[in-house]
Amino acid sequence: MGINLSDPRVRKTRRSLQEALTRLILKQGHDSSSIQDIATESDTARITFYRHYRDKKELLADCLNGLYDDLTLKTEAISRQAIEQGQTPISVLYAHIEQQETLYRILFSSRGTQTVMGAFHFSAKYARHGTGGNVGFQRADIRRGDNVS
Repeated sequence: MGINLSDPRVRKTRRSLQEALTRLILKQGHDSSSIQDIATESDTARITFYRHYRDKKELLADCLNGLYDDLTLKTEAISRQAIEQGQTPISVLYAHIEQQETLYRILFSSRGTQTVMGAFHFSAKYARHGTGGNVGFQRADIRRGDNVS
C-alpha cells in the first residue's frame, strides 16, 4: 500500500521533512546531515521518514523536483501576450529565485556539496512549445539520473 500524496497529512509531513533537510543543509551541509537529524529537525520519528522516502537522496530529489515543477508551471504560463507586454522567462526565473531563496541558496553554495549540484542537473536551455510562445525546461529525474520531458 503506497502513500496517498493527495492526503493533506502526507503533504504536511513531506513538506516538514523537506524544510528540515533544507535547514540542515544550510546549517551543516548535506553530507553531515543524517536521517536521524532530519527526523529530529522535522519533529517526526525516523520511521516516518522511511514511510515517505528511501534515503536522503530521494528526499533531496523530491525537494529539487518540486522546485523544478513550480518553475516549469510558471514559465509555461507565460503567454504570447505577456511576452509582448515585457514579461520574459528570465523575469519569471528571477521571481522564482526570490520566492524559493532557501533552496537556491543551497544550490549555489558550497553547503550543498556535489550531491546537491549533481542532483540538480536539469538543462536550463529554453525550448519553445507550441504556438503560444510558452517556455519550458528539461527535467532531470534525479532518482534514475536520466532526463525526462
